Amino acid sequence: MHKVLDKFESGQLRQVVTLQDPPSGTGTRGERTGTWSDVATLRARIETLSGNEIIEAHQLAGICTHRVTIRHRSGLDITQRFKFGDKALNIVFINNVEELNRICFILCKQDV
Repeated sequence: MHKVLDKFESGQLRQVVTLQDPPSGTGTRGERTGTWSDVATLRARIETLSGNEIIEAHQLAGICTHRVTIRHRSGLDITQRFKFGDKALNIVFINNVEELNRICFILCKQDV
């Protein structure tokens, strides 16, 4: 069994986030128009990443700002985002740990 899965406890999911789908409308120049629509309210663990953690995760340095841990959810993709309070966390990478469909580590970029 993977060390990460051995250490995972559901009590670590202390924050509440809203998973959102992108706007479905298209403007005259091909840009998205409309508002983000709520898909689900989920329990999550949100961690702010430092530069060292980003490099260690072999991800694009300077882009990923948060790691969100949730229980596995089918249909999750990088077009979606999480809303956490007034923060919008755009999904950059989804890691289904060992493809066991138990937990996902999701790297996100915060909208500024």
